[in-house]
Formats: sequence, C-alpha cells, structure tokens
Amino acid sequence: MILVQTESTPNPEVYKFVTNQKLHTIPGLQVMASEAEKPAGLVKDLFRYPIARLYIAGDYVAVEKKPHADWSLLASQIRQTLRNWLGAGKPVFEEEPPVSDSAMLTEFEQQVNSWLLHTIVTATNLDGGAMKVSGIEGTTLKIQAIGACKGCPYVQETLQRGVLPQLQSQYPDLTTVVLDESC
Repeated sequence: MILVQTESTPNPEVYKFVTNQKLHTIPGLQVMASEAEKPAGLVKDLFRYPIARLYIAGDYVAVEKKPHADWSLLASQIRQTLRNWLGAGKPVFEEEPPVSDSAMLTEFEQQVNSWLLHTIVTATNLDGGAMKVSGIEGTTLKIQAIGACKGCPYVQETLQRGVLPQLQSQYPDLTTVVLDESC
C-alpha cells in the first residue's frame, strides 16, 4: 500500500508530500514548470496541475503551487497522482536527470557545500527545502535556496541565525552569508 502524507511548510506556497517509498537516489532535484517536458515520468505527470516548481528528495516531493491555485483541491490531486504512479511501480524518471552542477564550484566551495549539506540541509529537509553553495566571493558565502526554502518568508532568518553562526565556527574566514537570487 502506498501512503502519501501532506505536510505544510513555513513557505505557504509549498506543501511537502511524504511517501513511504524512496522516490530516487539523487540527493535532491529541483524542476521548474518551464523544464517539465525534459524529465518525463512522474514529474511530467505532476506538472499537469498548476505547479510552479517541484523539489524531489528521498521520500518526498515539495510542491510550489502557482499563485492562482488552491491547495484544498490541488493537494488531493497530487496525493492521488503520487499513489497511482508509485502503486503502478512506474519509475519517477524515465531517464535519470543530471546529478549536480557542483563541478562548477572550486574545491573549497565544494568543501563548504559538503559541510552545508551535512549540517544545515538535514534540518531544512524537514520543511521540504534545501540550500546549496552557489559561490564564495571574498568573505561572503552565496547560498541558493531550493524547494520550500526558495521564496520562504523565513529564509533570511535561517541564513543569519542558523547558517551564519555555524558557518563562522567552522570557517572563520567566511563572515557573511547571502541569498543568491540569481539562481
């Protein structure tokens, strides 16, 4: 039996749909509505609904609805689609999507990104989101918000009160953390 539980997130535009099955092995994948045709399979099927973005990680999908959509109807449609898809044993992706763009990061940026994944992202995943390093300029760490973290009204507070103190204890030369809005 396929179970799908709906959870609200701190971002009112995003719900988290938790299943009792692992959806894929990639650490986390964000797909925008404009990219919906690329990864055929469950992702394409979900974008039949008024969805702006998906973030798939482990056993959940964080779904950002389009502004005009109503969660009262949309949540039940998404739950049913997930149950049907997983119950039929269909793969989430017909082709595995590209794994990561971390090859574009320097060795030090990759080290900081790994630290971020093991310390901060564990907590943000609980709310359906994630963060990753998009670059370091001087003493400033630039962070990309993903999933429910992107557009969340609390993301700046998370960066300043959650990420920055832990970052400075691990990497004292990095004194500032900013949200990279270009991603």
